[in-house]
Amino acid sequence: RAAKAGFPPDFFRESYFDQVTVYCLPDRADCNFSVFQNCQFAVCRVQDVRFDGASIYSGEFHTAQIGHTTFFAATLANTHFYDSSLNWVSFQQARLKSCNTLDCTLRNVGFLNAVLDGCSYGRVDAGHIRYLDTATITQGGATEEECARNRAEVLRSLRPGLLPQRNRTP
Repeated sequence: RAAKAGFPPDFFRESYFDQVTVYCLPDRADCNFSVFQNCQFAVCRVQDVRFDGASIYSGEFHTAQIGHTTFFAATLANTHFYDSSLNWVSFQQARLKSCNTLDCTLRNVGFLNAVLDGCSYGRVDAGHIRYLDTATITQGGATEEECARNRAEVLRSLRPGLLPQRNRTP
C-alpha cells in the first residue's frame, strides 16, 4: 500500500520489517536504525540508500543493484548477497556475521574498520576494494588455524591479484 500511495517521509527510518520482500526501494531511502528480519531485497535497485546503524538478520539481497549505499555501523547476520552488483558501497564499522557473497560484482566497496566474522566470498568479480587491511577478519568459535584459513580465503577472493606469500618469487 505504501508503494502505491508513495512512501511517506521517514517510512523506512527506525522501522521494523519482518518477512518482507522488497522489490522497489526509493532512491535515497533512509533506512537508518531500522531492523530487517528475514527480509529479501529481490531484483531490486538499492541506490544511495542509508542503512546506518541498521540491523539485517537472516536477509538476502538477490539480483540487486546496490550503488552508493552505506551500512555504517550496521549489523548484518546470516545475510547473503547473491547475483548482485555492489558499486560504491561502504561497510565502514559494520559487523558482518556469517554472511555469504556469491556470484557478485564488487567495485569500490569499503571495509574501513569492519568486522567480517565467518563471512565468505565465492565467484566474485572484485575490484578497487578499499580499506580491507583495516577490517578484522575472523571466525568466531574456530581454531586459530581455521580462522587463518578463512582470512586467507577472504583476502584471496577480494584481492585476486594478491598472491599468497609462499607463491611469490623473490
